[in-house]
Amino acid sequence: MSIVTVTDGSGCINLAERHAVLTVNYEITGGTGRFTDASGNITMTGTIAAILRNASNAPALLINTGEFEGTLIKDN
Repeated sequence: MSIVTVTDGSGCINLAERHAVLTVNYEITGGTGRFTDASGNITMTGTIAAILRNASNAPALLINTGEFEGTLIKDN
């Protein structure tokens, strides 16, 4: 298990396309097992969209597609 903290991020809602584009930055600061003394930074970029809505037309089920990119370093 690793210790991951969200450091910042942003989102932009596209009402015409009915989805949002997201960017989230994470910092890794250690963990347990094989992640002991691990550190690094990872960025997730993706698109989130509602694929099912409830009777009030509010999103009830979301899908998130995208990718993670970054570096994880194991010290020792």
